[in-house]
Amino acid sequence: MLLVVLINIISSLNKYLNSPKIKVLDIGKKLISKDNMEVIYIDELITDKKKFWQYKYQITQNIDTEYGCYLDADTVICSDRIDDVCNKIGDGFGVIKHFHVQNFSRFKTVFNQKVATKFCNDYGLNDDDVFFTGGVFFFKNNKENIITLNEIYELHNIVFSSFEDSECLYDETFMSTILKNKSHINLNGSYNHCSANYMPLKVENGILVGKNPFDESYEQIFVLHGS
Repeated sequence: MLLVVLINIISSLNKYLNSPKIKVLDIGKKLISKDNMEVIYIDELITDKKKFWQYKYQITQNIDTEYGCYLDADTVICSDRIDDVCNKIGDGFGVIKHFHVQNFSRFKTVFNQKVATKFCNDYGLNDDDVFFTGGVFFFKNNKENIITLNEIYELHNIVFSSFEDSECLYDETFMSTILKNKSHINLNGSYNHCSANYMPLKVENGILVGKNPFDESYEQIFVLHGS
């Protein structure tokens, strides 16, 4: 099933992006590098899923294209909006608010409340601070954004070494924490449409459009996300 999903996303990247350079994190040595796809093996992280997700913030620091993006394996690009994405984020870091966990107040009720509350207190997070999804993000390849990615990566190490129980502290928790004090661009939910149950989705004039429930307008879907 995973290989089928990867074939779908890679096919969509090649279809809608102009000569993309693709990097794939692989923990089982199931894939091989070919054409414009580089496979990066990280077998030592098989037993720790959270540390596996941490590595996407390291890999994305090492690219040689003008823009970069991260996409979960269960996503697919379904429209030609890459120029629109680049125009919207400019020199910045583009992220999408989480459709279900919109802020850290919700974060503390959905996950382990004791651990989540301690984390928020330790890092000065307020209830209304925005919680972003980590499954899709976009960025201009420049010094400022690389520093941001590295700070997110390093925060994983700090927290994992200091919290006895960090089961609810996924990578998007750390990304949202760092971005609180960084310039970033909030993108419409159509750039990472995760669920028809939580995120409005419809067809208008033969075009699939969607949004986050709190977005004002529908936009053509750029990324569909299976989870």
